[in-house]
Amino acid sequence: YDGHGGKEVVDSLRHTLPAFLSSALSFGTPTSALESAFSYAGNIIVGTQPGTVGACAAVVIVDNDAITCANVGDVAVVLIQSSGAPIILTTKHCKSNDEERKRVESSGAHWANGGRVNGVLRVSRAFGDGDFKGRKAVKAWKTPFASDPVIAMPSISVRKRSPSDALVLVMTDGVVDGFGSECKAAAYIRRQVRKLGDLDKAAKATLDEARARGSKDDLSLLVCDLRDGLVAEEAPAWKPVVPPPAARPKPEAYDDDFAF
Repeated sequence: YDGHGGKEVVDSLRHTLPAFLSSALSFGTPTSALESAFSYAGNIIVGTQPGTVGACAAVVIVDNDAITCANVGDVAVVLIQSSGAPIILTTKHCKSNDEERKRVESSGAHWANGGRVNGVLRVSRAFGDGDFKGRKAVKAWKTPFASDPVIAMPSISVRKRSPSDALVLVMTDGVVDGFGSECKAAAYIRRQVRKLGDLDKAAKATLDEARARGSKDDLSLLVCDLRDGLVAEEAPAWKPVVPPPAARPKPEAYDDDFAF
């Protein structure tokens, strides 16, 4: 979760979204469960939380068959495999997304103030933000909209599992902004995993680097290891090379010169 305008929506999501998702998974597929859970949580939150508070979110379900990802807003999920370029699993909901730009404009809202919905929100999909939804939107903006400018309907991707799957990264836009793109951040993270041999240390080093490179936003990063279970049974064990402690180096070039 990545909140904006306050913490109320994030605090609510921590309880409602996992509970709804757990229930929905008991009688549906990952895709249908994610759609239902996002819808239920979105409806409850918009009716109970302040209209100026919201949150972006991403959820990843990994099983032996597929990696299913749902997101609203600009939280990024990236898959790193044993070789090749990082794979972005999420859709960024903002003005640079042509489909989202047209959807917001067709609702009757506009983009202003550096690509923000009605000059306020940088994202066009989020939980909360009731001032852009339903009757609250009409009251807040003194105008009727053809549809809600901001919605909590997630974009969902499904990718078949592979023995080469290594890491899934979930990162807020503050991390992405620090490195310039999702793939550049992912390339840095996996270099740190290889160097340090520890996911927690690699994550912390990445957050420190994003801050050092000038990111001013909140920073959150989750690194999930997929090399156990299915992957461990079908691929050779990965043995990291751990160097001796050293002072933090200058920002590295964005290369892709190793595989797990």
